[in-house]
Amino acid sequence: MSSNPTATEPSAAVRDYEDRSSQGTQFVMEAASAEQEAMVRDRANQLQRAISYYVQASNRLSEALAVLPLHHPDLEAIRQHKSEVDARANYLRDTLDSGVDTAGVPLEQHIHPVSLTMTSTEPVAPGAHREATKGAAMGGAAAIGGLGGLLLLGTER
Repeated sequence: MSSNPTATEPSAAVRDYEDRSSQGTQFVMEAASAEQEAMVRDRANQLQRAISYYVQASNRLSEALAVLPLHHPDLEAIRQHKSEVDARANYLRDTLDSGVDTAGVPLEQHIHPVSLTMTSTEPVAPGAHREATKGAAMGGAAAIGGLGGLLLLGTER
């Protein structure tokens, strides 16, 4: 009986899927962190700063969409959530462009909670929440705190 050491090793395709999923998860975690900051600024009527953070979140979601495998179960949810984040950023831009410095539409009307199947086993980059006001925006990145937990994006109702 000879043992085949490669029989228990994952194939190149499996390793690629896992690597791309891991990269995508990291981008989603970074997006959630930026989104949480955006929500804090949004609720504090710091609209320009909120826009900057929403753009960062959208960019990280774009990166996640670019690296995740084509048939990843979270792809469509991430795509939809990115659309909501973009809609909020555009709304805030339009609000500022019209000379108003307070959002009239609550962020919960633009950005909805979404649960993803991907899980977090890596912490978000050090200092990512450094300026976040504790308890102010328990949505986007709130669920990421529990390592190995389900990733959530959006606002918590």
